[in-house]
Amino acid sequence: MRKCLSFLILWCFPLLAGWNEDFDAESYRLVQLFPEFKKGWYPEYYDFFSKIRKSLLEDSALCKRYKESTREDKFQICDKSRGVVIKKRLRQRIQELYVWELSCILGTSDFVVPSFPVEIEGTKVVLQVIEEFAIGRGEKKIPPLSFVEKVPLVDYWKSHLMAYILGLGDLVGINIGVNTFGKIRFFDTESCLHYQNEPSLSEKYFKTGFVMESFEWPHYREPLSTFDAYMIGEFIRSLAYFEEKLSSYTACRSISLGEGIHYRLDRIRSFPLQAGKSFRDFYGFLFPRMNEGLDELNALVTKITKRQVDHGAAILFASRRQERYKMSKTNRQMLQEWIDTYVGGHL
Repeated sequence: MRKCLSFLILWCFPLLAGWNEDFDAESYRLVQLFPEFKKGWYPEYYDFFSKIRKSLLEDSALCKRYKESTREDKFQICDKSRGVVIKKRLRQRIQELYVWELSCILGTSDFVVPSFPVEIEGTKVVLQVIEEFAIGRGEKKIPPLSFVEKVPLVDYWKSHLMAYILGLGDLVGINIGVNTFGKIRFFDTESCLHYQNEPSLSEKYFKTGFVMESFEWPHYREPLSTFDAYMIGEFIRSLAYFEEKLSSYTACRSISLGEGIHYRLDRIRSFPLQAGKSFRDFYGFLFPRMNEGLDELNALVTKITKRQVDHGAAILFASRRQERYKMSKTNRQMLQEWIDTYVGGHL
Protein backbone atom coordinates (compact mmCIF):
# COMPACT_ATOMS: atom_id res chain seq x y z
CA MET A 1 0.00 0.00 0.00
CA ARG A 2 1.40 3.35 -1.00
CA LYS A 3 0.80 5.07 2.31
CA CYS A 4 -0.42 4.20 5.77
CA LEU A 5 -4.14 4.78 6.17
CA SER A 6 -5.33 6.82 9.10
CA PHE A 7 -8.13 4.35 9.76
CA LEU A 8 -5.61 1.51 10.15
CA ILE A 9 -3.80 3.50 12.81
CA LEU A 10 -7.09 4.31 14.54
CA TRP A 11 -8.14 0.68 14.51
CA CYS A 12 -4.85 -0.58 15.87
CA PHE A 13 -4.62 2.17 18.51
CA PRO A 14 -8.26 2.97 19.36
CA LEU A 15 -9.30 6.11 21.18
CA LEU A 16 -12.43 6.24 23.32
CA ALA A 17 -15.08 3.95 21.87
CA GLY A 18 -17.56 5.73 19.62
CA TRP A 19 -19.33 5.58 16.28
CA ASN A 20 -16.37 7.01 14.33
CA GLU A 21 -13.99 4.44 15.79
CA ASP A 22 -16.48 1.62 15.12
CA PHE A 23 -16.72 2.82 11.53
CA ASP A 24 -12.92 2.68 11.19
CA ALA A 25 -12.94 -0.86 12.55
CA GLU A 26 -15.53 -1.83 9.92
CA SER A 27 -13.37 -0.23 7.26
CA TYR A 28 -10.33 -2.16 8.42
CA ARG A 29 -12.24 -5.44 7.99
CA LEU A 30 -13.37 -4.28 4.55
CA VAL A 31 -9.80 -3.69 3.42
CA GLN A 32 -8.81 -7.18 4.51
CA LEU A 33 -11.56 -8.71 2.34
CA PHE A 34 -11.34 -6.60 -0.81
CA PRO A 35 -8.19 -5.84 -2.82
CA GLU A 36 -10.10 -2.94 -4.44
CA PHE A 37 -9.77 -0.94 -1.21
CA LYS A 38 -6.00 -1.37 -1.01
CA LYS A 39 -5.28 0.35 -4.31
CA GLY A 40 -6.38 3.22 -6.51
CA TRP A 41 -7.78 6.35 -4.91
CA TYR A 42 -9.61 4.71 -1.99
CA PRO A 43 -6.64 4.72 0.47
CA GLU A 44 -5.73 8.32 -0.35
CA TYR A 45 -9.30 9.56 0.02
CA TYR A 46 -9.83 7.67 3.26
CA ASP A 47 -6.69 9.23 4.67
CA PHE A 48 -7.82 12.68 3.47
CA PHE A 49 -11.27 12.29 5.02
CA SER A 50 -9.85 10.99 8.31
CA LYS A 51 -7.74 14.15 8.68
CA ILE A 52 -10.75 16.35 7.84
CA ARG A 53 -12.80 14.46 10.41
CA LYS A 54 -10.25 15.23 13.11
CA SER A 55 -10.35 18.95 12.31
CA LEU A 56 -14.17 18.98 12.26
CA LEU A 57 -14.39 17.29 15.66
CA GLU A 58 -12.08 19.98 17.03
CA ASP A 59 -14.20 22.81 15.53
CA SER A 60 -16.24 24.03 18.51
CA ALA A 61 -18.54 26.30 16.44
CA LEU A 62 -19.42 23.50 14.05
CA CYS A 63 -19.94 21.01 16.87
CA LYS A 64 -22.28 23.48 18.59
CA ARG A 65 -24.34 23.90 15.41
CA TYR A 66 -24.82 20.16 15.03
CA LYS A 67 -25.55 19.69 18.72
CA GLU A 68 -28.34 22.26 18.52
CA SER A 69 -29.86 20.96 15.28
CA THR A 70 -32.82 18.58 15.31
CA ARG A 71 -32.99 15.18 13.69
CA GLU A 72 -35.29 16.58 10.98
CA ASP A 73 -32.97 19.44 9.99
CA LYS A 74 -31.37 19.04 6.58
CA PHE A 75 -28.62 21.37 5.40
CA GLN A 76 -25.17 21.43 3.90
CA ILE A 77 -22.02 23.50 4.34
CA CYS A 78 -19.57 24.11 1.51
CA ASP A 79 -16.26 24.22 3.38
CA LYS A 80 -13.80 25.36 0.72
CA SER A 81 -10.96 25.73 3.21
CA ARG A 82 -11.13 22.00 3.95
CA GLY A 83 -12.10 21.01 0.41
CA VAL A 84 -15.34 19.25 1.35
CA VAL A 85 -19.09 19.68 1.38
CA ILE A 86 -20.62 18.68 4.75
CA LYS A 87 -24.15 17.29 4.37
CA LYS A 88 -26.65 16.68 7.14
CA ARG A 89 -29.36 14.34 5.88
CA LEU A 90 -32.80 13.43 7.11
CA ARG A 91 -32.65 10.36 9.35
CA GLN A 92 -28.84 10.69 9.39
CA ARG A 93 -28.50 8.73 6.17
CA ILE A 94 -24.99 7.83 4.99
CA GLN A 95 -25.95 5.97 1.80
CA GLU A 96 -23.56 8.01 -0.33
CA LEU A 97 -20.71 6.13 1.33
CA TYR A 98 -22.18 2.79 0.22
CA VAL A 99 -22.53 4.00 -3.37
CA TRP A 100 -18.88 5.07 -3.43
CA GLU A 101 -17.60 1.82 -1.94
CA LEU A 102 -19.80 -0.43 -4.07
CA SER A 103 -18.63 1.48 -7.14
CA CYS A 104 -15.05 0.57 -6.16
CA ILE A 105 -15.98 -3.13 -6.19
CA LEU A 106 -17.80 -2.65 -9.50
CA GLY A 107 -14.77 -0.96 -11.03
CA THR A 108 -16.78 2.21 -11.69
CA SER A 109 -15.52 4.52 -8.95
CA ASP A 110 -14.33 6.95 -11.65
CA PHE A 111 -17.97 8.04 -11.93
CA VAL A 112 -18.73 8.69 -8.24
CA VAL A 113 -17.68 11.61 -6.06
CA PRO A 114 -16.06 10.08 -2.92
CA SER A 115 -18.10 10.27 0.28
CA PHE A 116 -17.32 9.65 3.94
CA PRO A 117 -19.49 9.63 7.09
CA VAL A 118 -18.62 11.38 10.35
CA GLU A 119 -20.50 11.53 13.63
CA ILE A 120 -20.43 15.03 15.12
CA GLU A 121 -22.13 15.55 18.48
CA GLY A 122 -24.26 12.46 18.02
CA THR A 123 -25.27 13.41 14.47
CA LYS A 124 -24.07 11.49 11.42
CA VAL A 125 -23.11 13.69 8.47
CA VAL A 126 -21.58 12.96 5.07
CA LEU A 127 -18.46 14.59 3.64
CA GLN A 128 -18.03 14.85 -0.12
CA VAL A 129 -15.00 16.14 -1.97
CA ILE A 130 -15.48 19.51 -3.66
CA GLU A 131 -14.89 19.05 -7.40
CA GLU A 132 -15.08 21.28 -10.44
CA PHE A 133 -17.56 20.09 -13.05
CA ALA A 134 -20.45 21.35 -15.15
CA ILE A 135 -24.05 20.44 -14.29
CA GLY A 136 -27.40 21.08 -15.88
CA ARG A 137 -28.91 24.49 -15.26
CA GLY A 138 -32.11 26.28 -16.11
CA GLU A 139 -34.94 24.73 -18.06
CA LYS A 140 -32.77 22.32 -20.01
CA LYS A 141 -31.11 20.41 -17.21
CA ILE A 142 -28.07 18.95 -18.95
CA PRO A 143 -24.46 20.19 -18.85
CA PRO A 144 -23.21 22.22 -21.84
CA LEU A 145 -22.72 20.10 -24.96
CA SER A 146 -19.05 21.14 -25.01
CA PHE A 147 -18.68 19.00 -21.86
CA VAL A 148 -21.14 16.25 -22.75
CA GLU A 149 -19.55 15.58 -26.12
CA LYS A 150 -16.26 14.69 -24.42
CA VAL A 151 -17.86 11.72 -22.63
CA PRO A 152 -16.90 8.40 -24.31
CA LEU A 153 -19.86 6.17 -25.18
CA VAL A 154 -18.41 3.25 -23.18
CA ASP A 155 -18.22 5.51 -20.10
CA TYR A 156 -21.84 6.52 -20.62
CA TRP A 157 -22.94 2.88 -20.67
CA LYS A 158 -20.82 1.77 -17.72
CA SER A 159 -21.82 4.72 -15.53
CA HIS A 160 -25.51 4.28 -16.34
CA LEU A 161 -25.43 0.53 -15.83
CA MET A 162 -23.83 1.24 -12.45
CA ALA A 163 -26.63 3.72 -11.68
CA TYR A 164 -29.20 1.06 -12.52
CA ILE A 165 -27.47 -1.65 -10.47
CA LEU A 166 -27.05 0.55 -7.38
CA GLY A 167 -30.56 1.94 -7.68
CA LEU A 168 -29.62 5.60 -7.93
CA GLY A 169 -33.06 7.14 -7.84
CA ASP A 170 -32.52 10.90 -8.01
CA LEU A 171 -30.19 11.45 -10.96
CA VAL A 172 -31.72 14.67 -12.20
CA GLY A 173 -29.53 17.05 -14.15
CA ILE A 174 -28.25 18.94 -11.11
CA ASN A 175 -26.89 15.66 -9.64
CA ILE A 176 -24.89 14.62 -12.72
CA GLY A 177 -21.67 16.46 -13.40
CA VAL A 178 -19.19 16.29 -16.28
CA ASN A 179 -15.66 17.55 -15.72
CA THR A 180 -13.33 19.15 -18.27
CA PHE A 181 -11.85 15.72 -19.08
CA GLY A 182 -15.26 14.37 -20.09
CA LYS A 183 -15.66 12.20 -16.99
CA ILE A 184 -19.18 11.71 -15.61
CA ARG A 185 -19.42 12.44 -11.88
CA PHE A 186 -22.49 11.37 -9.88
CA PHE A 187 -23.05 13.10 -6.54
CA ASP A 188 -25.92 13.53 -4.09
CA THR A 189 -26.51 9.79 -4.34
CA GLU A 190 -28.47 9.62 -1.09
CA SER A 191 -31.43 8.03 -2.86
CA CYS A 192 -30.10 4.58 -3.70
CA LEU A 193 -30.24 0.80 -3.28
CA HIS A 194 -33.97 0.48 -2.47
CA TYR A 195 -35.56 0.85 -5.87
CA GLN A 196 -38.73 0.80 -7.95
CA ASN A 197 -37.73 -1.96 -10.38
CA GLU A 198 -40.98 -1.73 -12.35
CA PRO A 199 -43.05 1.39 -13.14
CA SER A 200 -46.12 1.56 -10.93
CA LEU A 201 -48.99 3.90 -10.20
CA SER A 202 -48.71 6.19 -7.19
CA GLU A 203 -51.15 8.46 -5.40
CA LYS A 204 -49.97 11.41 -7.45
CA TYR A 205 -48.68 10.29 -10.87
CA PHE A 206 -46.47 7.22 -11.13
CA LYS A 207 -43.13 5.92 -9.91
CA THR A 208 -40.22 4.48 -11.83
CA GLY A 209 -36.77 3.93 -10.42
CA PHE A 210 -34.52 4.20 -13.44
CA VAL A 211 -34.88 7.58 -15.10
CA MET A 212 -32.17 10.18 -15.60
CA GLU A 213 -31.86 13.62 -17.14
CA SER A 214 -28.85 12.27 -19.07
CA PHE A 215 -31.24 10.32 -21.31
CA GLU A 216 -31.35 13.70 -23.07
CA TRP A 217 -27.69 13.37 -24.08
CA PRO A 218 -26.87 12.22 -27.64
CA HIS A 219 -25.23 9.09 -26.13
CA TYR A 220 -28.69 7.74 -25.25
CA ARG A 221 -29.46 6.96 -28.90
CA GLU A 222 -25.92 6.47 -30.23
CA PRO A 223 -25.33 2.91 -31.57
CA LEU A 224 -22.44 0.87 -30.21
CA SER A 225 -19.46 0.09 -32.42
CA THR A 226 -18.12 -3.48 -32.44
CA PHE A 227 -15.28 -2.47 -30.12
CA ASP A 228 -17.58 -0.56 -27.73
CA ALA A 229 -19.97 -3.52 -27.57
CA TYR A 230 -17.02 -5.77 -26.68
CA MET A 231 -15.93 -3.40 -23.89
CA ILE A 232 -19.44 -3.24 -22.44
CA GLY A 233 -19.66 -7.02 -22.69
CA GLU A 234 -16.46 -7.34 -20.66
CA PHE A 235 -17.96 -5.10 -17.98
CA ILE A 236 -21.16 -7.15 -17.88
CA ARG A 237 -19.16 -10.37 -17.50
CA SER A 238 -17.38 -8.82 -14.52
CA LEU A 239 -20.70 -8.44 -12.70
CA ALA A 240 -20.47 -12.08 -11.56
CA TYR A 241 -17.53 -11.12 -9.34
CA PHE A 242 -19.44 -8.12 -7.98
CA GLU A 243 -22.48 -10.22 -7.14
CA GLU A 244 -20.32 -12.83 -5.46
CA LYS A 245 -18.83 -10.17 -3.16
CA LEU A 246 -22.08 -8.51 -2.08
CA SER A 247 -22.65 -10.69 0.98
CA SER A 248 -19.12 -10.00 2.24
CA TYR A 249 -19.64 -6.26 1.82
CA THR A 250 -23.01 -6.19 3.60
CA ALA A 251 -21.51 -8.23 6.46
CA CYS A 252 -18.92 -5.47 6.97
CA ARG A 253 -21.22 -2.50 6.58
CA SER A 254 -24.34 -4.09 8.10
CA ILE A 255 -26.71 -2.83 5.42
CA SER A 256 -29.47 -4.59 3.53
CA LEU A 257 -29.45 -4.43 -0.26
CA GLY A 258 -32.55 -6.58 -0.75
CA GLU A 259 -33.20 -8.92 -3.65
CA GLY A 260 -33.79 -6.09 -6.11
CA ILE A 261 -30.10 -5.68 -6.86
CA HIS A 262 -29.89 -9.31 -8.03
CA TYR A 263 -32.93 -8.73 -10.23
CA ARG A 264 -31.24 -5.74 -11.85
CA LEU A 265 -28.00 -7.66 -12.41
CA ASP A 266 -29.97 -10.45 -14.09
CA ARG A 267 -31.79 -7.95 -16.33
CA ILE A 268 -28.48 -6.52 -17.53
CA ARG A 269 -27.08 -9.96 -18.25
CA SER A 270 -30.23 -10.89 -20.16
CA PHE A 271 -29.98 -7.94 -22.56
CA PRO A 272 -28.98 -9.07 -26.09
CA LEU A 273 -25.96 -6.78 -26.32
CA GLN A 274 -24.36 -6.38 -29.75
CA ALA A 275 -22.92 -3.76 -32.07
CA GLY A 276 -25.58 -1.35 -33.28
CA LYS A 277 -27.57 -1.42 -30.05
CA SER A 278 -28.11 1.83 -28.17
CA PHE A 279 -28.82 2.66 -24.55
CA ARG A 280 -32.29 3.58 -25.72
CA ASP A 281 -32.65 -0.08 -26.76
CA PHE A 282 -31.52 -1.18 -23.31
CA TYR A 283 -34.05 1.09 -21.62
CA GLY A 284 -36.82 -0.25 -23.82
CA PHE A 285 -35.71 -3.79 -22.93
CA LEU A 286 -36.03 -3.02 -19.21
CA PHE A 287 -39.55 -1.60 -19.47
CA PRO A 288 -41.20 -3.11 -22.57
CA ARG A 289 -44.75 -2.03 -21.72
CA MET A 290 -43.89 1.59 -20.93
CA ASN A 291 -41.52 1.58 -23.89
CA GLU A 292 -44.43 1.28 -26.32
CA GLY A 293 -45.60 4.77 -25.43
CA LEU A 294 -42.34 6.67 -24.84
CA ASP A 295 -42.19 8.44 -28.18
CA GLU A 296 -45.83 9.41 -27.76
CA LEU A 297 -44.95 10.84 -24.35
CA ASN A 298 -42.05 12.78 -25.90
CA ALA A 299 -44.43 14.48 -28.31
CA LEU A 300 -46.94 15.31 -25.58
CA VAL A 301 -44.38 16.76 -23.14
CA THR A 302 -42.65 18.65 -25.96
CA LYS A 303 -46.01 20.27 -26.74
CA ILE A 304 -46.66 21.18 -23.10
CA THR A 305 -43.19 22.53 -22.27
CA LYS A 306 -42.61 24.07 -25.70
CA ARG A 307 -39.14 22.54 -25.94
CA GLN A 308 -37.89 19.37 -27.56
CA VAL A 309 -37.43 16.59 -25.01
CA ASP A 310 -36.33 12.97 -25.03
CA HIS A 311 -37.28 10.14 -22.69
CA GLY A 312 -35.39 11.43 -19.64
CA ALA A 313 -37.15 14.80 -19.45
CA ALA A 314 -40.46 13.35 -20.64
CA ILE A 315 -40.64 10.65 -17.96
CA LEU A 316 -39.43 13.00 -15.23
CA PHE A 317 -42.09 15.50 -16.24
CA ALA A 318 -44.90 12.93 -16.27
CA SER A 319 -43.84 11.23 -13.04
CA ARG A 320 -42.61 14.14 -10.89
CA ARG A 321 -42.93 17.59 -12.42
CA GLN A 322 -46.47 18.12 -13.67
CA GLU A 323 -47.33 20.55 -10.89
CA ARG A 324 -44.64 22.96 -12.11
CA TYR A 325 -46.65 23.75 -15.26
CA LYS A 326 -50.03 25.27 -15.80
CA MET A 327 -51.61 22.83 -18.21
CA SER A 328 -54.89 22.87 -20.03
CA LYS A 329 -57.51 20.37 -18.94
CA THR A 330 -57.01 18.55 -22.24
CA ASN A 331 -53.25 18.16 -21.82
CA ARG A 332 -53.65 17.02 -18.23
CA GLN A 333 -56.20 14.45 -19.30
CA MET A 334 -53.93 13.22 -22.10
CA LEU A 335 -51.07 12.76 -19.64
CA GLN A 336 -53.32 10.81 -17.28
CA GLU A 337 -54.50 8.60 -20.13
CA TRP A 338 -50.89 7.90 -21.07
CA ILE A 339 -50.09 6.89 -17.48
CA ASP A 340 -53.18 4.68 -17.26
CA THR A 341 -52.29 2.97 -20.54
CA TYR A 342 -48.53 2.50 -20.28
CA VAL A 343 -47.96 2.37 -16.53
CA GLY A 344 -51.30 1.12 -15.25
CA GLY A 345 -50.89 -1.67 -17.78
CA HIS A 346 -48.25 -3.14 -15.47
CA LEU A 347 -50.81 -3.85 -12.76
